[in-house]
Amino acid sequence: MAEAEETALVLETNLFSQAFPIIIKNTQIDIREFLSWRLVCKQWRNTIDHFLENLEYDGDLRMKLISIQKLQNFLAEMEFHPGNPFIGRRVFFYSYQRPKEQEDEYWSTALQLFSIKGEHIRCMTLCTDSTPLQFAQLIRAILSYLPNLKEIFFYYWHPDPTYLTRSQEEVYSELNSYIDSNPFPPLTSFQMFHFHTMIFPKPIQDAIISAYGPQLKTLGVRQWDQSYMPMLTNLEDFFLTVNDNSELESLLRSESPLETFMLILNMVEVDVALLFQVLETFGETLTSLELYFLAEASSSSSAEILNLPKLKKLEIRNTAFLSLNFLKSLGSSLKKLNLKSEEMTPETSVDVEDEIVKIRGFVGKMYESNIWEVLPKLQVLTVGNNECEVEDEKDIVAKIYTRQMFEYLNTMPEHTG
Repeated sequence: MAEAEETALVLETNLFSQAFPIIIKNTQIDIREFLSWRLVCKQWRNTIDHFLENLEYDGDLRMKLISIQKLQNFLAEMEFHPGNPFIGRRVFFYSYQRPKEQEDEYWSTALQLFSIKGEHIRCMTLCTDSTPLQFAQLIRAILSYLPNLKEIFFYYWHPDPTYLTRSQEEVYSELNSYIDSNPFPPLTSFQMFHFHTMIFPKPIQDAIISAYGPQLKTLGVRQWDQSYMPMLTNLEDFFLTVNDNSELESLLRSESPLETFMLILNMVEVDVALLFQVLETFGETLTSLELYFLAEASSSSSAEILNLPKLKKLEIRNTAFLSLNFLKSLGSSLKKLNLKSEEMTPETSVDVEDEIVKIRGFVGKMYESNIWEVLPKLQVLTVGNNECEVEDEKDIVAKIYTRQMFEYLNTMPEHTG
């Protein structure tokens, strides 16, 4: 009898460990609900903790320690805590527009916490408006306490006006001098790095990519330097802004097996032929692509074929200047297409040269489109303008179409929209 009960327990435990990832990725369960499941038994707790600690959950599990008082209270409570105090092992630290004394107190307390519990942190989000040198010193101190860090996100704003009176050369010289004397520590698990700002002090970005570039799998930068390319050999997810065609051309030397690529082309004249050549560099691995053009962008060249045989998802923002004829070359793989442009209206007809691809506005006119024939594997189409982010449903001008909806509308010849 005891042996049968033990066997049943093993089966139940194995079943939960297999079912939990499926449940969490395919349902809208509140985070507090499934965290309460940790109290059921030790096996359930271990399964959930393993899932969260390996960053397999996409929801927001960051512990947000923003106020000085909250941070100090948490430090006092956790000082003698025997294990990991961070559910999900993700933390969020934010210090912005504080008087210098409060800024110093906040980060001093944070560093005390890192010194005793930093080994448990896997993912960190850091927001600050410190001066560049203070920021470099802060990053160096934090990383020295986080030996198991996997991911970091930086949000950096303009510092106080006294910094802005100094020349960039002077600031960068000061930064380089500090970084040369205080290199960043080795982090064997580190693999994801995002800079969410256009004004991130470049010497800090240079030093981080130099220290960790070969091991990075995910990188997001808005200041590109061609010298980074030899160090970035294992990227799978890349979020990049390029400012001219020479920066774009440097990507031709990439050896990374990209699977996801979001490319912001921050330039008025785009060499589309070069762009397609760059994208095809990742043709054997790329499955998801987002292209963002300036609203006033134009093309200095054209291209009819884009050879990306594994591409399943494509989003293009500001499509007005871009011929969509190339879409026909993606027919063997593309399942999701999102097209946005300021020029799009509910009655817009987007016809390209020779009428190869037709997109007939939103709502009832979509049944006139031939996109479903051009892309036989397409399952979801979203068209619209850049106002489609509005949450009020009556104001949304972008509509989502599925193949099933298209087939239904296409059986209604009397439909007038």
